[in-house]
Amino acid sequence: MTPQEVTTLIGSFGFPIALILFLLIFTQRTVWPYVVKRVEFLDQERAERHNRYIAQVEASRVAQETNTKVLMLLQEKLEQHESGVDRRLEDVKVEIKSYIDVKYDALVREVQSLREGREVREGRSR
Repeated sequence: MTPQEVTTLIGSFGFPIALILFLLIFTQRTVWPYVVKRVEFLDQERAERHNRYIAQVEASRVAQETNTKVLMLLQEKLEQHESGVDRRLEDVKVEIKSYIDVKYDALVREVQSLREGREVREGRSR
C-alpha cells in the first residue's frame, strides 16, 4: 500500500479500524503462509515418527513371536530330555535294586553259613 492509500484509509475509517484491517492483511499475507508451512512440516514429522513407531512395534512383535517359538522348542526339548532322564533313572533304580538284592542274598548266605558253622562248632564242643 502506498502512503496516500494508508492516509485515505485512516481518514475514512479511523485509526483503530485501519490498524485492524492492516493487521488482518498482514496476517493473511505473511503469518498465515508461515503457519500453514509449519503445520504441514509438523504433520509430516508426526507421520514419519508414527511410521517409525509402527515399524518398531512390528519388529517387537516379530521378535516376541520368534522368542515364543524358540521357548516352545526349548520346552519340547527339555520335556524329551526329561523323559529320557526319567527312563535312565528308572534303569539305574532297577540296576541298584538288583545289585542290592544280589548283595543281600550273598550276605544272607554268608550269615547262614556262619550260623551253620557255629552250630557245628557248638555241636562239637558239647
